[in-house]
Amino acid sequence: MRLRQCVPAAITVLALACGLASFEAARGEHWEWSFRLILLAAVFDGFDGVLARRLAVAGPMGQQLDSLSDVVTFGAAPAFLFISYYSGSPDVIRFTVALVFLAAGMFRLARYNTRPASRSSFSGLPITAAGVLFAAVTTGPLAGQYVFASIAGLLLGALMVSTHPFPTMSRARARMLPLLVPVFIPVMLWPHVDTVALIAAAGIGLYLVLGLLSRFVNHEGSSVVAEVTGAGSTQP
Repeated sequence: MRLRQCVPAAITVLALACGLASFEAARGEHWEWSFRLILLAAVFDGFDGVLARRLAVAGPMGQQLDSLSDVVTFGAAPAFLFISYYSGSPDVIRFTVALVFLAAGMFRLARYNTRPASRSSFSGLPITAAGVLFAAVTTGPLAGQYVFASIAGLLLGALMVSTHPFPTMSRARARMLPLLVPVFIPVMLWPHVDTVALIAAAGIGLYLVLGLLSRFVNHEGSSVVAEVTGAGSTQP
């Protein structure tokens, strides 16, 4: 492996390390740090792909490494956080919700790796967004709301396996990443985890809503263009 290829791979490993540390934090009932580590992993996950493209080393190997890291960090870690946080709730329901979420994320990544990639949209909700939002719902201001967290996990799983298009925003990500670290670190280390969870949930929630509305907006926009230009008309 060339040195240039090692750089994005190292960032991917850092994200994986955060996921592993999140397991340990949840196991020790340090719920806040389990969530914060998943959030930090999301920042690393945003960097590796951008760096790979800028260094011209993006390829199948990096894609597979990224997906394997993602299924642990944003699939298994939030699922384990949910299971351990609600340890007093019925086992069958807890494990069912966690398994559905994790299996949906695994399916989403497998589909992404085996289908031609689109530059403008993802097919289904990205596991990174789903994992951070599931963790935020579990440990944020709504912590303790077992029914709500369970429904959120199932709905996020359904969105991941869906074929609904969600915008990639790759250009915006590349431009915002240099500004993300100095802004993100104080937010992540903010003493009140509820505030951190609200900021994360609000950002991802906005992305989710925009993604859900994108198909309707695009469809309406296409219809208006067709009417104005006369596309599809049978009249001469």
